[in-house]
Amino acid sequence: MGTGTNVQKKLIVVHDLDIPWRPADLKQRARRIIRQGNENKQVQIFRYVTKGTFDAYSYQTLENKQKFISQIMTSKTPARKCEDVDQQALTYSEIKEKLMLENDVKELRLLKLRKTLRSVKRLATLRGRR
Repeated sequence: MGTGTNVQKKLIVVHDLDIPWRPADLKQRARRIIRQGNENKQVQIFRYVTKGTFDAYSYQTLENKQKFISQIMTSKTPARKCEDVDQQALTYSEIKEKLMLENDVKELRLLKLRKTLRSVKRLATLRGRR
């Protein structure tokens, strides 16, 4: 490929490795591949999330910002509770919930392991007394 080669017509996949601070930035990333003139009718967007990191908070922030923006754009007065959640905010919410659920599962496994360890120690102590 030479200088100035336009490859935007050939895009197939985009990989999001980080989480931007503005919902518009995430939408813009998707628009770079889903655009008029792209020769590929089917494209893929991959968003990578790392367990046990700041990612859950970042998606929660994106969700809150998107809700606020949606209220302003639909001329609804900002309220403490938003009943009408648009599709993009729901996506951020789903990602955040999945991360939080994975962390809860990890904590539950750790608690079960600690309980099992206490039981094993208790049995070892009882056997040592005999």
